[in-house]
Amino acid sequence: MANVYRSRLDIKSIQPSFKPTFVQYDHAKLEIELIDGGKPYDLSNATRVEFTHVRSDNLVIIQPGEIVNFNGNYLVTYDYQGNEMDLLGTVLTSFAVFNENERKVSSPIFEVAIVKDLRNDVFSPAEPTSGFLQSLIDDVENIKQSGGVVGPQGIPGERGKDGYTPVKGVDYFDGVNGKDGKDGYTPIKGVDYFDGTNGKDGVNGKNGIDGKSFTYADFTQTQLESLRGPQGLQGERGLPGEPGKNGTDANVNSTNIVSALGYTPLKNSDVTWANVINKPTAFEPSTHTHSYNDLTNKPTIPTLNNTVTSTSTTQAATANTVKQAYDRAEQAFTQANNGKNLIASAVVGKGGTASSGDTFSQLAAAITNIPTGGKKWGSGVFTNTSTLNVSGLEFEPSFLIVRGKYMSSDTYILSTYINTLLGTNTTNIINSYSFTASASSVAVKISEIIINSDGFELGISNIENYEGIWFAFE
Repeated sequence: MANVYRSRLDIKSIQPSFKPTFVQYDHAKLEIELIDGGKPYDLSNATRVEFTHVRSDNLVIIQPGEIVNFNGNYLVTYDYQGNEMDLLGTVLTSFAVFNENERKVSSPIFEVAIVKDLRNDVFSPAEPTSGFLQSLIDDVENIKQSGGVVGPQGIPGERGKDGYTPVKGVDYFDGVNGKDGKDGYTPIKGVDYFDGTNGKDGVNGKNGIDGKSFTYADFTQTQLESLRGPQGLQGERGLPGEPGKNGTDANVNSTNIVSALGYTPLKNSDVTWANVINKPTAFEPSTHTHSYNDLTNKPTIPTLNNTVTSTSTTQAATANTVKQAYDRAEQAFTQANNGKNLIASAVVGKGGTASSGDTFSQLAAAITNIPTGGKKWGSGVFTNTSTLNVSGLEFEPSFLIVRGKYMSSDTYILSTYINTLLGTNTTNIINSYSFTASASSVAVKISEIIINSDGFELGISNIENYEGIWFAFE
């Protein structure tokens, strides 16, 4: 049972028209259908909703609400918790809907009225109050008149949520453009402004030094050439001169010819190639043709061979034979590569290490190094030592036999130790046996065994005059 207030709220409304009213501390509930432009607002992607209440004492209370699908329409609901109703009067309320990316859409602020519960009017203002209750009321009034008592500071509240920068087009929208301003005005000279008074003339500068006079003789030939202007246009042809006198044979002689020419002409026998000036240095050949037989030192053109089995050194292969050879080489490469893949897979399958990118030499070495399945082992000798260190084995020993020989005489004093080693580092000797071939009690004894990844260490006692041999097994 609850006092349910249901209404529709336009997300773009500036001042909602409704104002829910609840009696203080009633079981109250809001059910609001959010709309946008008269149509239901799509809340299918909403994941949560928060309600914010601001009481008359400016205390801000934030509580979660719910999003409910009611007959195909989404409703934003909120159940009042109690502290929103602690003060009578108007409570400013709004809510924000969030999606999975914490993007939110907020509602307009609306008012909720919290009114008095008349059942709480136990005492009439006209009736006197006596006894303990009256004394308590008097104490409260005295504290109020004296300025009140400051209580201890309360526990700090939880850290508020990070703020959110609103997104244009989602959380807010551009407003309507304002009206155009008045046209500008260009000021007019002589009406809106005037020229100022001209300033005084400045003082004249001093006269410069007189330049020296010069004549044509003061210029060099190079300077005169630089002053020369461009060549003028050719003038018109002059009038023909008067005809000359007729010559006579008597006047035609070498002297008159040389005088008329200004130089002595050369005879044909005097003209050589060396005497020719401005002669060309290179001569372009004229267009001509030659037959193949006219050529000398010509190469031999080989005949074509269309087989891939020929061994001729004078014939040329056709494109067809080159293509056949290429295809066969490509096929051989593919088969060899596939064969390397099969060999590498077989080596890996047998516990070896190989790759299809290895060379044939590397694959051969990988095949040689394939484990054969037998256990690896090693052995060695030692004399007169209290600590035996063995390293560089290609395995980690798991089984060890040590034999000692007493060297004071030809009689053997034999101690044999068989150790089953559990783990890679132990000081325990397990399954140890010994016997001697004489009455002497002197024997080689092992006090400590440490197993490494590539060897072992032995601590040995009774070491005077002895030699020994060890066997280690994988």
